[in-house]
Amino acid sequence: MTRRQPDGGRVPDGAPLVGGRGAALALGLAVALCWPMWLTGTALRFPDTDGYLKAGEAIWSYADALLLTAQTGVEPVADTVGGSVRDEAGQAATGRSLTYSAVVHAMRETGGVWVAAIVQTWVVIFVALALVTSAALAHPRMLTTGAVALGTVTPLPFHAVFIMPDLLAAVPILFGAILAWRWDDLTRGQAMLMTAFAIFAASAHYGNVPLMAGCVGGAVMLRLLTRRRLTAGLGAAALAAVAVAPLTNVGASRAALDEPSIAPLRLPILLARSIEDGPARWHLEANCPDAAPATCAILDGYVPDDVGEFLWSGDGIARISAEEMAAIRSEEARILIGAFRAHPMAQTTSILSNAARQTITIGTGNLVPADIIDATEAQDPDAARALLDRFDAVTVWGTWILSGAALVGFALARPGPGPILAVVAIAGGLIVNAGIFGGLSAPVERYQSRVIWTLPFVLMVAATHARATTVAIPSPGRRARSVTS
Repeated sequence: MTRRQPDGGRVPDGAPLVGGRGAALALGLAVALCWPMWLTGTALRFPDTDGYLKAGEAIWSYADALLLTAQTGVEPVADTVGGSVRDEAGQAATGRSLTYSAVVHAMRETGGVWVAAIVQTWVVIFVALALVTSAALAHPRMLTTGAVALGTVTPLPFHAVFIMPDLLAAVPILFGAILAWRWDDLTRGQAMLMTAFAIFAASAHYGNVPLMAGCVGGAVMLRLLTRRRLTAGLGAAALAAVAVAPLTNVGASRAALDEPSIAPLRLPILLARSIEDGPARWHLEANCPDAAPATCAILDGYVPDDVGEFLWSGDGIARISAEEMAAIRSEEARILIGAFRAHPMAQTTSILSNAARQTITIGTGNLVPADIIDATEAQDPDAARALLDRFDAVTVWGTWILSGAALVGFALARPGPGPILAVVAIAGGLIVNAGIFGGLSAPVERYQSRVIWTLPFVLMVAATHARATTVAIPSPGRRARSVTS
């Protein structure tokens, strides 16, 4: 809700929880959501976790070298910046997010991985609180019940202690809902703060950039369709959320790697996905070496038909040099375009099929105890594995039952257009997430589990808001309706 100036202009009332009180609340919720870590003494990890931490160490070492250069004139060496593990593991140079690598390493060095878990969870929860209205706060019991449910029967707490940028993928989806519904109510400072968090989240993973673009674009489209005004501030925030991260990557990679790129040293995951699905493999088998001379020479007649085998096995590209990896990256787009031209239906069908599977694939799979990170006597990896196994079915059934119940409550609350826009924006964001990460990479549980909680969350918040703002209309034959947006 907003007030109006005498000249008719809108004066934002602000989001009640985007401030000191909300920051403190978000911190408390973040600590509570990390209960799997407090219970077992260990965080959760993925094989890529090591790459991020090593990349972060290299980035900070490079930063130290830059400071030394300013004093001595000796140029720093950046062979490992961006996540290269060639020197230590003999694998090809591949990249991780420079931003997330630097931040997670700094937090780990500051106080351990538990600090990283709490901080990244705090960021996500603080952004989510921007959707909570003053009207909704009038029903604290409903909000508290919803928070307890989200923290016990959805995958959220397990991704809160997952030392990967996965949970930050929720921020683009939440930011889209904020743009669609709550943006006009934010003060200038609140809007700038939410935009800053959106930029950070977009920079935390290469896939978050297209996810942010899809969510922001969807929010703008929703505003246009419902004739909600598009202000210069909203346009600037939308542009910054989408553009700053890739531009930063270009600048950082140019400075540190002499290889300007929006996704420095990335793995050819799109190529691997198309190879497993068939089109790229068929294209290479039928047209090598003309289709991609360098790639064909590197693969030497054998094209692995599995994403994992292609990317990480000794028969795939894990054995190749950094120069050969760069050559494959340079030919990736050429191969994919050729594969699509040769097999358009097969490629389109595989993407849509993978995306559809990803939309409903959730659980605690792909998460493993971080027993090799900051190992202490307090850790109990076996207890963490047992907890993951025990809660796998709970998170699947719990999430869908909670979402169904929240949807019924949302419908019965007869919400106004604003809450409906937020729900549509979240649902659209989940579809975009499934398309990008499941459709173009691989449909696995962690990709949708890390963000699926946003659906019951927004349904419960919107229903609570609608209930608080719904009044009875006295005229005959009229039902109660929401009086605010």
